Amino acid sequence: MSTRNVRTVVFEPDSNIRSAVFGMLRHIGFVEIVETGRLEALQDALVTGEADLILCDLFTMTDDICAIVQKMRQNKLGANPFPVVAGLVGDTDDGNVSKTINAGFDSIVLKRIELGTLQKRLEFFLRHRSPWVVTGDYVGPERRAAPRGDTQHLMVPNPVKLISEGMARHELMSRVSEARMELKDRKIRRDIAGVHWAIDRIRETLAGKRDDDVRRYTMLLNRLAGEIDQRLPHTVFGFAQDRCDSMVAAAVRLERGEGSMETDLQLLKDMAVAIEFSEDSDECDAGAPAAYAAGAPEAAPAVA
Repeated sequence: MSTRNVRTVVFEPDSNIRSAVFGMLRHIGFVEIVETGRLEALQDALVTGEADLILCDLFTMTDDICAIVQKMRQNKLGANPFPVVAGLVGDTDDGNVSKTINAGFDSIVLKRIELGTLQKRLEFFLRHRSPWVVTGDYVGPERRAAPRGDTQHLMVPNPVKLISEGMARHELMSRVSEARMELKDRKIRRDIAGVHWAIDRIRETLAGKRDDDVRRYTMLLNRLAGEIDQRLPHTVFGFAQDRCDSMVAAAVRLERGEGSMETDLQLLKDMAVAIEFSEDSDECDAGAPAAYAAGAPEAAPAVA
């Protein structure tokens, strides 16, 4: 097993820390290392798929970093959502740590690291990777020590392990492509379940005359319809595009307060069902609606 061909990106604005991490990585056996203090360089590496392992600072530009990683995990940035990502933090009490949960980091590493500590953490990724979950607002490693019984895990490629074992780059990207399609399908199913959930909530709030809640849920419906529309092409649901167009139009009218709310709610529900069953599958994300209420997992990433 060799890490020579593992493509690693180190984002750290502090040049002293960056040099120290670079030296540690070289000592361990990593060779293909891009070190940078510029956010643009990190994003470029993700867009071009030039990363198997990412170590990035979580003290400066935290919101920007988390937004970039989250977009990558959501399959909206670059061709590979699956690099191993570890955040570098000053201490475990840092308020920025909690932001890594929703972004989908694999791990957190304290900046006061020694060679042995970093090596142990990286050796872990050479052997293991947590299964992923796809919820309403989160895509990334499972955080819960005891997952809910309705959780359906997604096993994703571990590029650090696979490249270290000698897998050719083109074969890795073939596996990545297959996993991306599965990720898109899972997310579409979750978002369709979210549409049903939001419609039920709107009908409940209309009965209770809670207009502010209705507005919140119509905005959610519009976002979900847009997400489904964006992911639908080139999936097993792709030939249901006309139904998705009708769903998007209904969601837009609802958010704008145009037309008949009940008519468009029923149209949305009918179109969501039609898309869901446009692909012959027995899979069902029974727990998906709860994900929109509960949000991302609450447990924190492992800290080394």
